[in-house]
Amino acid sequence: MPVEDILASLAAVGTNENEPSLEDIMSALETEQDTMNEDEVAEIMGMMEEVLDAQMQKTEIIKQSTEQNKKRLEEEKSRRIQMEEICTRLTAVAEKAEGIVAEKAEEIGKTEHLEDKLDP
Repeated sequence: MPVEDILASLAAVGTNENEPSLEDIMSALETEQDTMNEDEVAEIMGMMEEVLDAQMQKTEIIKQSTEQNKKRLEEEKSRRIQMEEICTRLTAVAEKAEGIVAEKAEEIGKTEHLEDKLDP
């Protein structure tokens, strides 16, 4: 692979899904290393450094995004647990209120029954 193609391949890394693999580029470099002059080597090394820096930045962005997503999931899990606890408490309150209403209804029924007996 000519030096120009190697440079073009390095420039394409990270730009699309059809990009050349770094392994392919390294293989081409090994093949062409004996025919390259110092300027070409320096240019290729500079581009490789840029590619590696870009890859490291992508990796850092992915790492940060993963950490943020993990925190959001933990917060969501905590909120879900709190909501389940609130629902459990509300269910208990509703059941207690239902029992109180039933008792009062029973008392009212007894009172009405007694009032009916007392009225001539």
